[in-house]
Amino acid sequence: LPIWLEYIILPNMVSFNEEAIRIILNRLCKANENTLKKNQLLSALKKQEKNIKKELENLASKLKNKKLDDDKQSEIEALQIEYQKVASEIDGKDVGYITEFKEQVDQLGEWKNSVTLDFIFISVNRTNFSFEIKAAIEDVLPSRLTELVDRMRDPEFNIEDNVTPFLRNREKTCLQDYFNRDELYFILNKSQKNNANRILQERLFLAKLLLTGTTISLDELLRRFQFHREFTYARKRNMRDGVMKWIDFPHSFTEPENRVLRFLDQLQKIKG
Repeated sequence: LPIWLEYIILPNMVSFNEEAIRIILNRLCKANENTLKKNQLLSALKKQEKNIKKELENLASKLKNKKLDDDKQSEIEALQIEYQKVASEIDGKDVGYITEFKEQVDQLGEWKNSVTLDFIFISVNRTNFSFEIKAAIEDVLPSRLTELVDRMRDPEFNIEDNVTPFLRNREKTCLQDYFNRDELYFILNKSQKNNANRILQERLFLAKLLLTGTTISLDELLRRFQFHREFTYARKRNMRDGVMKWIDFPHSFTEPENRVLRFLDQLQKIKG
């Protein structure tokens, strides 16, 4: 079905000011246009990256066990440089919902601290142009968004809120490992459209946890840590040569867990 989940940002002011509201709405519309353009560029970059990777793989297959001449070596090096350039550009643009919220709110400029914001999540049917409100996060302070994203980017935490099964920077602490496991599974088996509501539920839980008074119990957080230790994104046992990876490489699991624990604790999001 041609149904997609999207969101609308609605500003609220304590004292109504028609001129201010007009400016704010215009800036939010412009922010939405910029996001759409960025996502279109991102899609083109990912396609380009895929093509370069395929070209490199084809070259490697053709030249397997053969001595490389200078021309072929130069061709491979040029493709590798191009690949890294495209990958780096993707990394700078491919962000998660929370960071995207902050990028849009920044477009309000000097009006940013004059409003609170409601994020209304809807499903849109592009066949008959109908929509249905699915959920909402209300009265979010723009300053809270800024503070949150700044803290995510703090080297102490290095938090990544994007959702992708194809990790580029393994130095980042990925919230998806503990909060978007169903979405990752649906991406891998190409069933996102049929599970849009479940994806929304996961994203909404994380957004509410970070932006509202919602908390998570320590037991629930530890359960999520354990699930990531035991299962891959494809829901297979996370093993190598018959041994659980977290046992062979404990630091690659415990270090990001501790960063997430400290991050949420500083936000006062853990209860129990």
